[in-house]
Amino acid sequence: MCWLWLLCAVLMATIPCGSTGAMGSDCGAEPERAVDTTQLHALITEVLDRNPDLAALAARVRAAGFVIPRVQMPPDPEFMVMTEGRPIKDRGKLMPEISYQFSQTIPFPGKLRLRGRIATRGQEAVQSDEWVTRLDVIVQTKRLYYQLLFNRLAQTINRNNQEILKRFVGGALAVYRVGTGEQEDVFKAQIELQQLADELLGLESERATLVAMVNALKDRPPADSIDEPAEDFSPSAVLDYDALETAALRQRPELGGLQALVEEQRT
Repeated sequence: MCWLWLLCAVLMATIPCGSTGAMGSDCGAEPERAVDTTQLHALITEVLDRNPDLAALAARVRAAGFVIPRVQMPPDPEFMVMTEGRPIKDRGKLMPEISYQFSQTIPFPGKLRLRGRIATRGQEAVQSDEWVTRLDVIVQTKRLYYQLLFNRLAQTINRNNQEILKRFVGGALAVYRVGTGEQEDVFKAQIELQQLADELLGLESERATLVAMVNALKDRPPADSIDEPAEDFSPSAVLDYDALETAALRQRPELGGLQALVEEQRT
């Protein structure tokens, strides 16, 4: 047991002055460096403003809106000029004969109005696609945001554990040098430390992937840096199944788009 007491004494001696913990002390510790944080709503706003898929669908909605007044106009009138050569009796020469023709197609009453309704339903179907994509983008942004937050906290815990293990390895080596400890304890601690280092490399690689995915949503280069996410959590809410089902049937964009397609074909 004496070597355990010696190991604890060495650990106490190797703990830096600014650390805190179960044995900890806090003598003149330097404040942690503040990091730039990105609020979730600000990130969602930026993604919605810059996402290329949403921009393309918004252009499709505008294009579908231009069709509505065009299909409600009657066809353009046609004006034709025709010439035909006819011979003159006394001289045997050709005398050109010119004729003019003007035509205008008049659709059956109510047909133009129905065409406008059809085009309107088509625009509503495209607009439902835009809303579905918008909701999907928001969900992806939130998921990536909290994955980045989890990754940041996991890296912090990993680095703290590495610091603890480094102190333990140092203490175990000191005990082993004085002949009261076992080399097996040193090897176990070093193996654990290497596993934590490998885990940290995986977390850093995962963060690079998450950053690239966020930049893809924002239509930015994959290597662009982003701010660290803040711990932004919504308060828990009690949800009623029947109310959620009613709201989903009434507001689900996919159902609205399908209904618009049905009305388009019916019209």
